[in-house]
Amino acid sequence: MLASIGYYGFWTYHLYTGDKETIHAAYPHVQDYLTLWKLDEHGLVIHRNGDWNWADWGKNIDEHVLDQAWFCLALQGAANMARVLGKTNDASQYETIRSNVIVAVNKLMWNGSTYRSPHYKGATDDRANAMCVVAGIADQEKFPAIKKILTKEYHASPYMEKYVLEALMLMEDPDTALARMKKRYDAIVADEWTTLPELWVAGTALVGNLTSTRNHAWSGGPLTILSQYCAGLAPLEPAWTVYQVRPLMGPLKKINASVDSVAGKISVSLVLSTNVFMLDLESPEKTIAQVYLPYGTNKPSSVTANNRVIWKNDQLYHPIKSVEFKSISNGWVHLEVKPGKWKFKLYFAYPSQS
Repeated sequence: MLASIGYYGFWTYHLYTGDKETIHAAYPHVQDYLTLWKLDEHGLVIHRNGDWNWADWGKNIDEHVLDQAWFCLALQGAANMARVLGKTNDASQYETIRSNVIVAVNKLMWNGSTYRSPHYKGATDDRANAMCVVAGIADQEKFPAIKKILTKEYHASPYMEKYVLEALMLMEDPDTALARMKKRYDAIVADEWTTLPELWVAGTALVGNLTSTRNHAWSGGPLTILSQYCAGLAPLEPAWTVYQVRPLMGPLKKINASVDSVAGKISVSLVLSTNVFMLDLESPEKTIAQVYLPYGTNKPSSVTANNRVIWKNDQLYHPIKSVEFKSISNGWVHLEVKPGKWKFKLYFAYPSQS
């Protein structure tokens, strides 16, 4: 339920659709539900068993850490909903509770190399550590240690594996994310069935298997990861009025992707070669695209838009009214782009090492 009412539930629905009526109808019930969760004397969320105590399929599940992450995401979603409805005091209260829980988790559950609840005795939980990244509990100083965990611990089901991959993308490590994606999903993708099963079960093991289904939507998590992070397409404002194209291609050299958003179809084509990165974009009317051209450690020499040089040798050239040059830093050239068909090229000053 925390997942349903939280950031990845109602809020993500609103972000992608712009449907404010549903937020208005759901918000009072979200408020009521969140009051069921209490904090202990240390400021941590107290686990609720409910009618069915379920955090994921599989073993080595550190439920108490997962409780904290899902609760923080629920508070984040509730705060966002409250702001949309003009309830700024509610939003501030949710954000304060969330900040306090984050402090408590890092004080009591981070042991210097992993997130682990004090009573938990199993192997390090990949899903719990990933969720601390996704929920904004882990800061960047903890990322190297968490990345190590996610390269050697494999306990998550296909449901929670999506969040493991997302954590790696949020830590800007698409190489590790795609390597793990291939390792984990290889067998069920290669299976003769055209659907994805609920568990890591493929081939003859599916025949007569009555404990899980052969067609489970949650096993398609990598599809959203590839679109949202590898192709970089994601809304920044409700209904895609403002969206980003911020690709994390990792080992990939070519990507073609499109989203049939409520604002219209958005299509992108990405090509990375030795000396140039190319991004073609079709952006619908009444939208603003925040476009990020990656250059990594390879200093860019010039940037063109529709074959016109707009930046060269550390200065602006021939500005285009519909393309605003925002910044160049931390491996990205950031452009704000109005609707239309665009062909951007970023030329490297020396050959790409990727």
